[in-house]
Amino acid sequence: AVQVSQRKDARGRKTWVPRILFPRYHQWNAVNALLEATLTEGVGQSYLVMHSAGSGKSNTIGWLAHRLAALHDAQDHKVFSSVIVITDRRVLDTQLQDTIYQFDHQEGVVEKIDGNSTQLAEALDKGKLIIITTLQKFPYVMDKVGALGHQRFALILDEAHSSQSGKAAVKLREVLTTDGKPQAAEAQFAPETAYAEAAEEAAQWTGEDLVNHKIAQLIAARQRPPNVSYYAFTATPKPKTLELFGRAGADGLPAPFHVYSMRQAIEEGFILDVLKGYTTYASAFRLERSAHDKQVKSGKAQKKLFRYATLHPTGIGQKVAIIVDHFRTHVMHLIGGQAKAMVVTDSRVAAVRYKKEFDAYITRHKFTDCKALVAFSGKVTDTQKEALYPVENADEGSLNDQHERDDGIKTAFDTEAYQVLIVASKFQTGFDQPKLVAMYVDKRLDGVLAVQTLSRLNRTMAGKDKTLVLDFRNEAEDILKAFLPFYRTAQMAHITDRNLVHQLREKLETAGVYLWSEVETFANAYFDPKGRQAAIQAPLKQAHERFKAQPAEVQEIFRSHLSSYVVAYDFLSQLVDYANADLERLHAYAKSLLPRLYGQSDKADLLDGAARLAGYVVDVNSKKEHDLSLEGGTATPMKPMGLPGSPWEDPSDRLSAIIQKMNEIFAGNFTEGDFTAYANTLLGKLEEDATLQEQAQANDTVDAFGNGAYQTKLNHAVVGALETHAAMADQALKHTIVFKGLANALVGEAYLRLRAKAGAGPQPDPMSA
Repeated sequence: AVQVSQRKDARGRKTWVPRILFPRYHQWNAVNALLEATLTEGVGQSYLVMHSAGSGKSNTIGWLAHRLAALHDAQDHKVFSSVIVITDRRVLDTQLQDTIYQFDHQEGVVEKIDGNSTQLAEALDKGKLIIITTLQKFPYVMDKVGALGHQRFALILDEAHSSQSGKAAVKLREVLTTDGKPQAAEAQFAPETAYAEAAEEAAQWTGEDLVNHKIAQLIAARQRPPNVSYYAFTATPKPKTLELFGRAGADGLPAPFHVYSMRQAIEEGFILDVLKGYTTYASAFRLERSAHDKQVKSGKAQKKLFRYATLHPTGIGQKVAIIVDHFRTHVMHLIGGQAKAMVVTDSRVAAVRYKKEFDAYITRHKFTDCKALVAFSGKVTDTQKEALYPVENADEGSLNDQHERDDGIKTAFDTEAYQVLIVASKFQTGFDQPKLVAMYVDKRLDGVLAVQTLSRLNRTMAGKDKTLVLDFRNEAEDILKAFLPFYRTAQMAHITDRNLVHQLREKLETAGVYLWSEVETFANAYFDPKGRQAAIQAPLKQAHERFKAQPAEVQEIFRSHLSSYVVAYDFLSQLVDYANADLERLHAYAKSLLPRLYGQSDKADLLDGAARLAGYVVDVNSKKEHDLSLEGGTATPMKPMGLPGSPWEDPSDRLSAIIQKMNEIFAGNFTEGDFTAYANTLLGKLEEDATLQEQAQANDTVDAFGNGAYQTKLNHAVVGALETHAAMADQALKHTIVFKGLANALVGEAYLRLRAKAGAGPQPDPMSA
């Protein structure tokens, strides 16, 4: 391809500079395989491309977009009217749009939708060859476009995840299949005479006819349109992504159409193995009660107290000192002095505090060689007050020296002026900066998010031959487990039960929170173009009143089932033609009812001023460099969506008892790192026990589970861990009180993990151990 990029000449004038860009083999092979399959299978198919992060996905998408735009069949007919490149980010990916735009700088070939939905509607109506836009614009286009149902579209999805099953994705399909006229649903691809007949018939419709027509349109829009081909790209396909866009492999389960694995990319030197330089630190802290004792929910209180401790300036200050020292000693001289680092925090409040502590530290030590930028969305204000620590009032512009924001941060970070980027979600994924060599993690990372975050480091450039990760929050084994499913190719254990929607509806209707007549009343008003808000809200209010009268555990179960129904129907209705208007009515009702069911937290759980930090230390002696081998690990097949399990019953406890328990865990005779390592060793052994898996699934309470084989199995696990944790194992085996204390400390986490493994409950809370 001839890539052109804009440059300024000696006089400051803009000019276009061409350069020849050759594809790597996997890019060439993927594009040609997709073109051949498209010509063979015709329009209306789906293709999932699993290419490792950092493997040149933007270039692959760029080549594919231009080739599809020019594709002709054997009769020399143009295959697609337009190629639409979609990103589900709310801000258009400038790197992606520039890559595609620069491949062919011919006027009118590529239309970048960086304005409003009217710009998108005009591009669709004019049949622009390549259109680059965000998914979020399509809900606002429906009334602005003409007939598109007779055209054919290639839809290229950048980072295709489960967002393709939401409202915006349904609207996208509606837009691309519309005939621009009111019609009966079955006349969608009929000749012009049928259009006229349908329009004449529609003019006579009553309110009930209009409602039924709207529902029929929605049901039709959930199905994959025959005039659209999907080309979905991702490095980390989730189970939903595989089911939506994959095709049956040798085992009959959904698999990607084309794979360029992380393993292959590392072996070929295209990306770096970011787990080769992985180091963990452990922390210990002590809390003191500073207010009157009161009854609170144990689990929620522990989370808030832990968050208070980790956000305290004392702890962040210690971590900043380690980060700056490590960066200046081990990182900044790499790649000819160009090396940069990212600090990953778990919230906007944390990002603000890290930036302030970082600036104060380098000022205090008069360092001028490691300045930091901070990036996060929105503003931390009084409305976002969190318990136990003061309110921040800041946004990224006010904290950065030159008030950099958004793309200005990317540009500034690429210069010699800044060496460190502190982030809170923003730029944590999808950010391409080859100069990133080090990452400092102070955020819990699980599954796909762990892979996407650490993969910011894997880009190669001249002189870059290693990466460094310092992690203050995660266990090395958990990070390795997150990477393994995507090291070779993603695999599923089985597909989602197609009856899940019906199973969830049955559970909802037996809960007694709503009456079906109320759902019908709501739907008649909701789908009627002239429906009144009062008529829409009344049935929701009736259900909400019944919901509030239920016990807390019943509320949580119903809320979980209602949320699962919305997600399951959005997802499965693309794979199964349920052809059931009642399911559509219930889906609309459930989406509108859900927000009402999430009220304010119980005031008893507010811990403002209830505790103070008596001590915090990042244990430098706990520093451990890990040898994480992806090659030797075995990935567990991913599980699809299923019925939600029973909710975790969070017992109430005295605040003083909770603080005492946390001090015993985090600041006892052993370091936090010692306890965490031992706990994870024991929990890992318990997790694999088939008997405990069955008992966890069969028992609805942790007490019932703890009265089974749990203590016997824990004793076996303690014996099995004698070699690696001799001191703690010796105490547990010699002293009954120590063993019972250990059993009590671990039973909740063991129960959660075993139920999650069996698909019977939520994922375990990382703080519950």
